[in-house]
Amino acid sequence: MIINTFRKAQAYNYVLLGAVILLLRLTVLLNPDLYKGNVVYQPFVKLLVFFQFDLLSNPVYNILITSLVVFVQAVIFGRIITRHNFFNKTSFLPELMFAVLCSMFTPFLTFSPIVFCNFFLLWILDRIFSLYRTPYTLKSVFDMGFIIALGSLLYFPFLFIFPIVWYSLIVFKAFSCKEWLTGLIVLIVPYIILGTWYFCNDN
Repeated sequence: MIINTFRKAQAYNYVLLGAVILLLRLTVLLNPDLYKGNVVYQPFVKLLVFFQFDLLSNPVYNILITSLVVFVQAVIFGRIITRHNFFNKTSFLPELMFAVLCSMFTPFLTFSPIVFCNFFLLWILDRIFSLYRTPYTLKSVFDMGFIIALGSLLYFPFLFIFPIVWYSLIVFKAFSCKEWLTGLIVLIVPYIILGTWYFCNDN
């Protein structure tokens, strides 16, 4: 029944999607102490939010904010799938799939750098899916390398997504040494900028 409902592109599916996300987190919301240890306290998370940071120390608010973030990401994922014509007709199934997957893993239940890095991952996916339409891929490779570098500043293991860029170039484009090197070089640019800023501030 749920699958059939989400197969149709209707406005009420946004409400249902939000309800599904909250329902999948119902156990955690009713027993927030179960995941109290997963609340993120890293100082740099302050850069990711525009509300009072103390809210994240409250497990219930933390889970609700994370649910909202996952909802936005699911909608973005659905737009990417629709834009690149993965299905013959518009459907809400990609949004549902994304929401369910993000509810299956503990790190995605509370706000963390991993959750926020999903925005970067979605951005990269959009760039990858655009490769086959783009005659000049140098700009896309530059963008993907820079996005991965930014994501790694928040969550360092995100850096290991970079080989996907090279794999995408193998699949969609003929080998070009310039493109491969561009992605690798731009990967270190944010670190150079950050290092320069620390150096100039004697930090």
